[in-house]
Amino acid sequence: MGLIARLLTALAVLGLAGACAPRPAPPPPTPEPGTFLGASGDTLSAEDVAARVAEADVVLLGEGHTSRCDHAAQVAVIRAMARAGLEPSIGLEMVPLDRADTLSRFNRAELTVDELPEALDWQDAWGYDFELYEPVFQSAAELDLTVHPLNVSRRVAGAVGDGTEADLPDEQRAMLPENIIPPTGEQREALREPFLQHGKEEGDEEGFQRFIRVQSLWDTVMAASALDVLREQGPPVVVLVGAGHVESGWGIEHRLGELAPDVRVASLLPWRGDGPLEGADLYVFCPASHRSSLGMTLKEEGGAVLVEEVRQGTRAEEAGLRRGDRVARAGGEPVEGLSSLHKAGFEAMQSGEPLRMTIERAGERLEISIPLKHEMGPGGGEGEPEADSGDG
Repeated sequence: MGLIARLLTALAVLGLAGACAPRPAPPPPTPEPGTFLGASGDTLSAEDVAARVAEADVVLLGEGHTSRCDHAAQVAVIRAMARAGLEPSIGLEMVPLDRADTLSRFNRAELTVDELPEALDWQDAWGYDFELYEPVFQSAAELDLTVHPLNVSRRVAGAVGDGTEADLPDEQRAMLPENIIPPTGEQREALREPFLQHGKEEGDEEGFQRFIRVQSLWDTVMAASALDVLREQGPPVVVLVGAGHVESGWGIEHRLGELAPDVRVASLLPWRGDGPLEGADLYVFCPASHRSSLGMTLKEEGGAVLVEEVRQGTRAEEAGLRRGDRVARAGGEPVEGLSSLHKAGFEAMQSGEPLRMTIERAGERLEISIPLKHEMGPGGGEGEPEADSGDG
């Protein structure tokens, strides 16, 4: 073969290799909220999703903790799997392992759904509204599915972050894994953004390493706990968890691969409509939204953050916030998305100041100040775990 022919052949091979390289699917046309999507953007029903995860041992359902749409999608998948005869067990990031007895009582129908918030000390242990998770427990009770704790308490996580786990009581130390599996290099770099969103300073390497330790602890413990449920109950185990623990297979899936390489994993993530479909096997379209404990529900729409709902008798209503308001600034900085508000709220919480927002309403700009409760949520800000990058 001549030189030119060899070059042409080499170029053809290179071109073929480039054509075969996996690429994220481009964004599909914006569907209705709650629509399930395949990796190529094809529209799916909940039954289709159940069929596609039928061979998986562990199914990771990512969520934004305050997104009602995300939680509704999780319930739809669980119910579809049950209708298909898969009978999933449900593992919960939200419940620490020291509440196993409480969930066992619920599984035996000794506790009702209404009794769970108090029995689980839900508000202090997790911090996000129980109302958002109530349909999961109702579905479990109705379909005779078992629910299981997967995580460690914020006290245990905080001790690991500080390097003081040796000071924990024996029963809490017993919940720690023998080895905390470190993140991949890609996950480590991806965690810098949520670290800064939690009010941390660029260049705070000690704080970042603490953040990494806690995140790695959570991913490792949840993977190990899911495997325990798998051994006890059989497949499939459906894990409800923040999206950051699912994205790109870096979190729980990576640890599952280290602990049990033969376990088959499927993943589903919320897609916010602002980028390609990547990071999971399946998706559900749920526009970015946040249901705040301050009494407001916010959504991203057309590049703006709008007030979707203001609940009666809440601090948001008392401060004068109204449905339809556009949030232009928060904490003195321009609002470019819900992450801007998250950061402003965290900084206000740390400083002991109210959350100050500039609102656009009917062509006018108004200044609104919402007082914050100055108790800390699970390991960090109000209702916000310190190392949780999982609120998608």
